[in-house]
Amino acid sequence: MNSKRTKIPGRNENFLPSPQRTGFALHPEVAAPFVRKFWEKLPVLFSQPLAAPLISPEEVFLGIVNAADQFRAGDEEIPLRFYIENAQLTADVGKHLPALADRTTTGYAKRISRMLGGRRFALIAQNFQAFAPDAFLRFKEFLHGLSGFIDLPREETKATVFLGNYRKTPAGLHAGASSNFKFIVEGRKRMRLWPDQYLRGKEGADGTTDYARFVHAATSLVGKPGDVIYWPSDNWHIGEPVGGLAVSVSLALFVHKRSSMLRSAREHAIAQTEALMEDPVTASRHATLNRRASAIPKATRQTLAAFRRAIEGPELARAIKAELLNQATGFGFSQVPPPSPHRRLRSDAVVQADSKYPIQWLRGEPGEFICSANGHAFSLFAHPAVLVLFARLNRGEPCHVQSLIDRYAESARVDGAYDSAAREIRALLEKLCGLRALSERPAAARSI
Repeated sequence: MNSKRTKIPGRNENFLPSPQRTGFALHPEVAAPFVRKFWEKLPVLFSQPLAAPLISPEEVFLGIVNAADQFRAGDEEIPLRFYIENAQLTADVGKHLPALADRTTTGYAKRISRMLGGRRFALIAQNFQAFAPDAFLRFKEFLHGLSGFIDLPREETKATVFLGNYRKTPAGLHAGASSNFKFIVEGRKRMRLWPDQYLRGKEGADGTTDYARFVHAATSLVGKPGDVIYWPSDNWHIGEPVGGLAVSVSLALFVHKRSSMLRSAREHAIAQTEALMEDPVTASRHATLNRRASAIPKATRQTLAAFRRAIEGPELARAIKAELLNQATGFGFSQVPPPSPHRRLRSDAVVQADSKYPIQWLRGEPGEFICSANGHAFSLFAHPAVLVLFARLNRGEPCHVQSLIDRYAESARVDGAYDSAAREIRALLEKLCGLRALSERPAAARSI
């Protein structure tokens, strides 16, 4: 939208008030007009669209501390980037990340400002949903509310935290690849947004922080805590905290990148081929390739033979089924939170699933079910009683643990081994609780 005026919330077409608020999904009376007018067309500001903010400052802080602790423990694959002014820090990053002793995002910001002598900073944490399980479940609810109106992408969805008092996004002005919902958590955040056709090909636009000459053509939307800013996947954009520290979370949907079954099959086949070729004899033969070209034909034949075995074996189909189930139950998130620590369920506990997010399953190899909940696939013995149990849980009814064990262990037992079947049913229920597919309810809850 090539407007030559700054967008003022409440006084322009790029503002959507929310007349009703229910849970963590957009109300259909808001979602429907949003999709018709704005989805993949125009940016828009939602004013307080949810019953409560989808994520709190405390959850952002604890989630980033979780990620930072793993980073400091040596996992440098954790996607955290720290910037001083516009320069990314590459050494001693750990001490610039949040720690539990900071207590809050504000406490963290004060410590960093002292360390940097008042220089501005930015912390960007990708795949934040993997470090904040409760927020992950709320992101799923938000997306579920949209799923009745748009075709959600099946993979690479991610949430990214932007935290700091930086003047402008350190990466500078840039083109997007994803449709984005930005949830404002703390402070105020301005997004400046341009349609692709306006900035594409303009010299010096990509990556610049000196974009004053383009501002007249931008849609400028300022959000406060509880607001949500949306922009389409082709929009160029840059963020600006307004008045100091700002914390926001961007939910990115890669709407034009669809799952490739061929790519998945290739990646799994390569991994299985490598596993088949890891035996000592094959490894020894391949070690000679650097010394003798005459070894190449035989190595080629061995590689192709292993690749054929990988493609023809049942493992490839099994791996693809598990991946697709995980994409479905994980709502397309590229990374999901790990299971919670194992905890034994009391026999008098009441558990309940959410019928909106059913436990899903497919048949695997003979005698096996491949199941998935919240992006985690696992294997089960293919007894019909398990599917009946899943159907019962997927209705979303509160159920007493001992009642479930008694009913389904009796029908699932083999050769009279009730005790063994009872242990298996209990272990399955505990696993589903660990995957957050079941939640415990007060024991007084009605059980059917």
